[in-house]
Amino acid sequence: MIRYIILYCSTCAVCISMCYLDLFIDNIDPIIQLFLIRFFDFLSWIILTIGAIKCMPEKSYSNKRVWFYCAAMSGMLATIKSFVKLIEILNT
Repeated sequence: MIRYIILYCSTCAVCISMCYLDLFIDNIDPIIQLFLIRFFDFLSWIILTIGAIKCMPEKSYSNKRVWFYCAAMSGMLATIKSFVKLIEILNT
């Protein structure tokens, strides 16, 4: 579970660093920068969802399993929303 948390935090850090990409690369297209931000946001939600699914407890009627199920479902919804925003950027 720790490795998924580390992967999620690292992709979020890359996503935040993409916000400041124009400071390091001159004349970068803002659409490319926004695409990279949305892509790493999409990737971080995928990692969070996979981590919640893989680390789900084995006991079928446990309270912890319900929370992991809620995390997986909300992660999937956030992944879909992030994917739609990524597609919207490609349409512009």
